[in-house]
Amino acid sequence: MFDEINAAVDFVCSVLDAALPRDRQSVFATELTQCLAKHIAQGVWDTAAPLRGSGNRALRCEDGKVDPLLLTAATRAGFDLEACLRAAPAVNKSFVVYIDPNDTSARLGDRGAVFSLTGNKATDAAAAAAAA
Repeated sequence: MFDEINAAVDFVCSVLDAALPRDRQSVFATELTQCLAKHIAQGVWDTAAPLRGSGNRALRCEDGKVDPLLLTAATRAGFDLEACLRAAPAVNKSFVVYIDPNDTSARLGDRGAVFSLTGNKATDAAAAAAAA
């Protein structure tokens, strides 16, 4: 579970890099890791059925709405993420990160393709089949 969470945190931090306060980035990454670990531990993590519960493990920043876990991590890191995003218009503010057993995937933009952050082709194929 922690490899998948780390991949998600690395991706979110890279996407939001220009919006995050430089002196708070590592604290934000630590807080987000802790928030995700607690959140995922309270839900379903079934390695035999990795897509089960996947909607609950997704981090979303789209349609002007920022995922509550991102907001909580930012608040704990000592900054207002929504204010930072408003101040950085060039930052891609539309993404979804799917954190599943053995795979972390992401989508940039409203209609972007889903791509793996951890390289698990079996999970990619299962996700594509489920979406069809």
